[in-house]
Amino acid sequence: MKTKTHQNILFGILFLFVFSIGTQTTYGQIADMPRPSPKASISQTIGVTKIDVNYSRPKTKGRVVFGALVPYKTVWRTGANESTNITFEHDVVFGGKKIKAGTYALLSIPNEELWTIILNTDHNQFGAYNYAQNKDAIRIAVKAETSSFFEMFTIMFSEVELSSGILELRWENTLVKIPIQVDTNTITIKEFEKASKAISAYWYTFSAAGHYYHQIKKDDTKAIEYLDKAIGLKAPNPAPWMLKSQILAKAGHYKEAIEVAKEALEVSKSNPEFHFEIEENEAAIKRWKKHL
Repeated sequence: MKTKTHQNILFGILFLFVFSIGTQTTYGQIADMPRPSPKASISQTIGVTKIDVNYSRPKTKGRVVFGALVPYKTVWRTGANESTNITFEHDVVFGGKKIKAGTYALLSIPNEELWTIILNTDHNQFGAYNYAQNKDAIRIAVKAETSSFFEMFTIMFSEVELSSGILELRWENTLVKIPIQVDTNTITIKEFEKASKAISAYWYTFSAAGHYYHQIKKDDTKAIEYLDKAIGLKAPNPAPWMLKSQILAKAGHYKEAIEVAKEALEVSKSNPEFHFEIEENEAAIKRWKKHL
């Protein structure tokens, strides 16, 4: 009887051990099963800087959220399950503070009037149980506002412009808005320079850079520098010649503008798709000849 009891205990221990190992082994396999607070992600590009947010979305379910379900003055994962992660493709200014490109845990300390928003370098946390303040990259203070009711916790972007946007945290009747600024002009120029070096034989990179400097930076000297590189690579499209001729004409260099427009005309005639460009170049040449 004693031996049988020992055997049962041993079998029980072995069963629990095997079950435990099996549960741990399959945990990764069932991690994507439906959750009460489902996973969500949002991606927004500001200028040329992509920002990704991955989080989970709990519901109010009739509960009081802030100050109760989510206590005030306590570090919160800003969602549910794993900590919310935010990834910046390039350096940004987040809530008035500079932050390097990379992935961070987006944590917060809610309060009635003023929230503390935290970007922490440990982005592989579950919840905020292992939160370490010494791993904070930045902390910012943001005013909490009253908004329309949101049943599910929601992160979204608003007021997106060429170099700025707002990251919004919404749940229940609370809204927290975090401004983001990006140095789009500097980043774009660096991207052009990098792409130009990497694919120097690709005329479109130089043509696009020329158009950017002309339209956005208002630097026609630099624009012509890039357009000449596209022209030197024998671009199969008349665009770089046409923009260069327009820049020259605007500066009063009509003779040079006509010569470049004639080259654009020849390139246009090489492809039947450029019939509009043929008409435009012919009209420009006729118009500029009146100034000679």
